[in-house]
Amino acid sequence: MPNSNKNNGKPTKRTGTQVRELNDVITREYKELYDAAYSTDEFINIFETGNDQEILDALSVFSVARIKQDIPIIDALLGLLDNSNQRIQAAAIEYLGEIGIAYPNLVYPKIGKVADFLSSAKPALKIETVKTLARISTSEYRAIGDYLDKINELREDSHPAVREAIAQSALIVASHNPDEIATRIDRFVGMLQDRSPEVRKATLAVFKELAILRPKVVADNFAALKNVAFNDESSMVSNEANALVKWIEKNTKVPAHLPK
Repeated sequence: MPNSNKNNGKPTKRTGTQVRELNDVITREYKELYDAAYSTDEFINIFETGNDQEILDALSVFSVARIKQDIPIIDALLGLLDNSNQRIQAAAIEYLGEIGIAYPNLVYPKIGKVADFLSSAKPALKIETVKTLARISTSEYRAIGDYLDKINELREDSHPAVREAIAQSALIVASHNPDEIATRIDRFVGMLQDRSPEVRKATLAVFKELAILRPKVVADNFAALKNVAFNDESSMVSNEANALVKWIEKNTKVPAHLPK
C-alpha cells in the first residue's frame, strides 16, 4: 500500500523563517530559565572571578530585566571591559547599552569607559560602541553628544562596517533629536559619496528620516540626493535615492533654483 505521506515518510522540511522563529522561542525560554537560576550575586561573582568560558556562558543567559537600580552588577559589567576577550568586551558593551536606555542615570556617569572603545583597533568593538552610545542617547542625549567629534572622525575609518554603523547610529539620533543631525547635515552629504554602497544606503536612511522631521534641511540638499539617484553605480542605492527624491518632490518645497 502506498505511503500517503507526500514526503514518503521523511520529516517535513521547515522554512528558514520557521526555523528562525522556533530558535527565537527556544532562545528566549532558555534565557529566561537559566537567568532565573542565577542570583544577581552569582552573576557578579562569575563576571569578576570566572574564566572566559564561564563568563561567556553567563553572558549568554544574562537578562537586563533583572536590573533594578542595581549598581553593583553595572560595575561588574564595566569591569568586563578590561577583559582581553573581544567577545566578552562586545557583550558587555551591548548590555550596558540596553541598561542605559532604561537607566541612563546609572550608566551615563560611567559611559566614558565605554566611549574609550571608539579608539579601539578592533572594528567590532568600535561598531558596538557607536551603536551603544546611540541607543543610550535616546534616553540621555549627552551619551553620544559628548563624543560627536570622535565619532565624526570614524566617518573616515578604513572599515566600511564602522562607517555604516556611523550612519545607522545617526538614524537613531535623528529619530529622537533631529536637530542634532540636521545641523551637521554636511557630514552626511559627504557620506553619500562613500565608496561602500552599504554606507551610502544607510546614509540615505538618515535623509529619509529627516525628510519627515526636518524637510527643509533635506530639500536644501535635493541636488545631492538627485545626483545619487541618477548616477550611483549601485542599483540598490540609486533605487533608494530615486524613491526618496520622488517623495521630496511630492511632499516638500524644493528650492526654486533647483530643477525637478
